[in-house]
Amino acid sequence: MVKTGVVILAHGSRGELGAPEVNETLRRITSGIKPFLSPGVEAIGAALQFNRPNLEEAIDAIIRQNVRRVVIVPYFLFPGQHVTEGIPQCIERFERDYPQIQFLVSDNLGLDEYFIDLMVKRIIEAAPELRRDGRLAADSTESIEQQSMAIVERILPPLRLSEPERTIVKRLVHTAGDRHLAPLIRFQPTVTTVALTAIRLGRPILTDVRMVAVAIDHRRAKKFGCSINCALNEPGADRIARSSPSGTHRRHC
Repeated sequence: MVKTGVVILAHGSRGELGAPEVNETLRRITSGIKPFLSPGVEAIGAALQFNRPNLEEAIDAIIRQNVRRVVIVPYFLFPGQHVTEGIPQCIERFERDYPQIQFLVSDNLGLDEYFIDLMVKRIIEAAPELRRDGRLAADSTESIEQQSMAIVERILPPLRLSEPERTIVKRLVHTAGDRHLAPLIRFQPTVTTVALTAIRLGRPILTDVRMVAVAIDHRRAKKFGCSINCALNEPGADRIARSSPSGTHRRHC
């Protein structure tokens, strides 16, 4: 793979409050994207105006990392003049100054379903009474769960999964409260088939976390004849946990 650098490009701010927030936002974005990209990808934040590093400084710094390709990602909502004219003009200059480097520009942020969720979050933060909890509280537990799963289904990114795998991913996203978890989950090819077969055959369900044992649907497990066993309840488990470096934490799981 061609060694690549990524530049997250914001507009910048000269305001007393805005300037440090630009730097902190870019720092968090560049740190946050790295786990999702191939190892060795360099990432740096830059601003078109007011903040440092500016785009020229960021390009110079990232090229010094011996990259052969640079992807510039405009941290802009709309394709205004900066996106349609300013950045392309900069790219033309970079291509003349660094002919050995390939420069790519991604789309700007634009409209994304994630932003709808973010807007709802911001509205609720400003006016908590607008939350729909009142109506939900009157619904049955099963109805609330169904609504929760429907919400998770709507916000999931496109994923190539079987139906059982998708069900598991939805459950994990719902439990963690983080939809960004979804693309990080990996399945062995036969794991869902093997697991479902084991349940149908009434095999024991094993866990080493008490909260997981409690959270499993005991009624359904009993229907299939599956016992639920937590390793922490086994004789001698407390002694083993105390001797483990992480034992203090695990005893309270």
